[in-house]
Amino acid sequence: MKSVRVAVPLFRGKRRFHLEKGRRWSVAEHIILAALVERPRSADELARDGRMHRRLALEMLIRLMRAGWVELRPDGSGTVFQASPAGIAAAGRVELPVVARPMSRWMNFVVDRITGSIFRPREMPFLHRNAVEERAQREPIVWLEPRTVDARFEIQDLVSHLFQEDETFVALDPAGDRLMERFGLVLVRNGSVEGLPERAPAALTDAIRQAAATHRSSDAGRATTPESRAASTAEPALLLARPFTLSADDLIVGARENEDALLALLGDARQRVIIHSTFVSEAAFARLRPNLIAAAQGGARVDLLWGESDDPRSSGRTRAAVSQLRAELARTGEDELIRLHPFSTRSHAKFAIADRQNKAPVALVGSCNWLSSGMQLIEAAVRLHDAAIVADLLFQAAELSCGRDGHWTELTSELAAYAAQLATRARTDVKPSQPFARLVLGPAHKAFVLQAKARAETRIFVTSHRFSIAARQAVLIPLSRSAAIHDEVKGVETRLFYGHEPEANEPDRAAITAGLDMTDLDLKSQLTPSLHAKLLGWDADDVVITSQNWLSADPSDANVRRELGIHLHGPGVGQLVADKLRACFLPAQP
Repeated sequence: MKSVRVAVPLFRGKRRFHLEKGRRWSVAEHIILAALVERPRSADELARDGRMHRRLALEMLIRLMRAGWVELRPDGSGTVFQASPAGIAAAGRVELPVVARPMSRWMNFVVDRITGSIFRPREMPFLHRNAVEERAQREPIVWLEPRTVDARFEIQDLVSHLFQEDETFVALDPAGDRLMERFGLVLVRNGSVEGLPERAPAALTDAIRQAAATHRSSDAGRATTPESRAASTAEPALLLARPFTLSADDLIVGARENEDALLALLGDARQRVIIHSTFVSEAAFARLRPNLIAAAQGGARVDLLWGESDDPRSSGRTRAAVSQLRAELARTGEDELIRLHPFSTRSHAKFAIADRQNKAPVALVGSCNWLSSGMQLIEAAVRLHDAAIVADLLFQAAELSCGRDGHWTELTSELAAYAAQLATRARTDVKPSQPFARLVLGPAHKAFVLQAKARAETRIFVTSHRFSIAARQAVLIPLSRSAAIHDEVKGVETRLFYGHEPEANEPDRAAITAGLDMTDLDLKSQLTPSLHAKLLGWDADDVVITSQNWLSADPSDANVRRELGIHLHGPGVGQLVADKLRACFLPAQP
């Protein structure tokens, strides 16, 4: 039996968390409270009508009494329970409000430096380097080279896995112990990885297994050193699929259609508005300003985030506009209503999130630069209603709000708490035949180009604003006939559209496509009206709506959130987007 231990590089951290502790109410408790609103009842009557044991009914009644929602009242035949005025108000809500007590505590955690996943110390026991080196004198150990080079961890992981079921994240103190280098020892026996938590990502398990495979049987009994490391080849993991409620009206293609969707979002906002736009222009902001002010005056807290340009010619233009607008907002006193943040998120993402009164927040994700667009270009976006996917987007917004050095800002804690609160009541299970949505971050876009090539049976379509030499490696080579999966030429019709010709100092279209088999690739420009939508669709049921310029950019691992999109899968969703796009095109058609 061949076995070897792999030293997994970790960071050990310690932070002070602020949270609210209180178990969520069950549907049964809500039903009992509603029954007592209808009329007072005894415990025996509630147990009989609810077909439950009397002891269980009493336990639920005691919890409701502690919350102040149920009172005891003498009755001619004994004692009965009745709903208090506060209980009557609570029973009328969609969900009973959690009665939570605020608290704070220090928590330890470890971050694996392969995938950036967070674990509790008991899930991933850790050792100092010298302890691992000492063990390496007695048994074979392979040192796994860290893949993540910075001391960052995912906010969603932090919030999702460090708290108990009855705890809700509120805030994190930015100050804390420095992240310390540690190592976890994982046993690999005959290719099987033992001792990792069940929720450990597949990328981590694969990296450990590959590292163990580098160990030679002749090394048994020899001392190993940190210099004899195995490199990690873990790829970026795809985010989880979430339930997606499919509606034709929520697939938004066109210029004015995207503007109308944003204005409707702002009109419904009651507590929060979060908008992220790559660029900010004074003209576009002036046009949107009355709607932002109205949302703020209606009670919403408005936060505006911006990224930066990948076009050197516009470098600094957005930053100058933001500085000018912040000064103007301060002069008029409207900076208390609209928080236009001064820092760049270094992201090309485009999204908007706003809540609705007594309802879950709604989000728009797509290609539109909400704070700079003149709304004349063909754009594409999707409106999201489902709590789980909106919570995922809020966690990404929290990540983008961190400072360049990774430190949490006040906004980071606010957005993380908002996301955590929404996630606690979200439905996350996706049945095999159910439509789903999945956020797509920067480097993960590459996987969907290959997925489209491998799975498409009849058609692939790609739209992009710009067309440049980057298209060759990112899209043209993977989708060309010469790259047919398993050497099988499936003859899938592939149509590619772009809205901006290569610049004079860039390779022209002929040079970009030189040497490629373009037999099945129909490449066209769509300049009037100009195309700005970024789409990848295949067959009838799949489409990726994104900020990623498929035909002019090839995202790297250096900035995971440089681009942000969403993969939608459901009956006819790809066809619906293609049909709406066709209606916008003159004269080309996807």
